[in-house]
Amino acid sequence: MILDGVTSDNNDKRYARVFIKDRNVTILLSWVKLMDHNTNSGNTFGIYLQGGYLPNGTLYPVWANVTGNNTIADNTQYGVYVDGPTVDPTAGHFWMWWNDVRGNGNQGVHVAGDTSGWGSNVYFGAYCNWWNDANGPFDNTTADIGPPDYNPSPAGQPVSDYFWYRDPSDNDPYWLQAPASGATSCRG
Repeated sequence: MILDGVTSDNNDKRYARVFIKDRNVTILLSWVKLMDHNTNSGNTFGIYLQGGYLPNGTLYPVWANVTGNNTIADNTQYGVYVDGPTVDPTAGHFWMWWNDVRGNGNQGVHVAGDTSGWGSNVYFGAYCNWWNDANGPFDNTTADIGPPDYNPSPAGQPVSDYFWYRDPSDNDPYWLQAPASGATSCRG
């Protein structure tokens, strides 16, 4: 599924980004691409990523490409909710790049559940995003307790653990210094 130029305001369908529900029938999408200039605001979750299981018990992981000046803002719970055990975080399967992630109720990005199935030091990348502050997102859990990143900048959009927003090779900041619509380069 590719979404391009879509506005989703006050959407009460919690799974609108990954699951399509109609008359108690669920169509499970394994891949979602939010390309350019989509707005996800005023919902419970801006983007809700959760895979599923086939009738034989096989995991059907979801993966997403959230890139290109999307606005994920002012949602009551989370901007992006990731069900850790049911997503595929490997390179090229989950990516957030050049988005505005701000003003979401609890956290801009929230990774829930057990991520040990991802493997040692495997996390998804959320680079070059605007976190509502030039100092990046607010992540007050040290990397030894909540890997892989740590940023005690209290003014930025709060985020959870288990995804990269810094350059993993040298731990340099890797986020936008201004909202995506006006940014010209990524700090890093």
